[in-house]
Amino acid sequence: MSQPYLSLTKHTLQSASIAGLLLLSAACSPNIQQRGNPVDAAKLSQLAIGTSKKLEVQSLLGSPTYESPFTNNWYYATTTQRYSAFFRPQTTEAAVVSIGFDPEGVVTSIDTQTPEQADKVEASNRKIETLGEKPPIIQQLFGNVGKYVKPKNANP
Repeated sequence: MSQPYLSLTKHTLQSASIAGLLLLSAACSPNIQQRGNPVDAAKLSQLAIGTSKKLEVQSLLGSPTYESPFTNNWYYATTTQRYSAFFRPQTTEAAVVSIGFDPEGVVTSIDTQTPEQADKVEASNRKIETLGEKPPIIQQLFGNVGKYVKPKNANP
């Protein structure tokens, strides 16, 4: 009588183990995410410096990821990352396409930059001084002593 119960438990345990392994392997499968606006090289080659305009660029490549507020440049950035369980994400592909325009909206430059090229940017060691008053340390510590003014509407 204990024999059928034992085989049923053994079969249930095997089924549960297989189901658990399948769930565990599914959880460890990589998840790939793409961010940004990827640029098709064939469409990019249709643009011509000196003749293409902003409207043509937008119709071919779509809206830019970023428009520079300081220069007349559009940037198309894309990143593909692979996520796996508890590990840090790995960047498998990344690129930035910069398109410069003159004041009339005509393309003046097309530049593609990879992460390897971006790593070559060197930081500056220059210091930027801020304008304004630099109070001494004593004034910073005790500057508000005696500055409390009692409101006129306050009850005594």
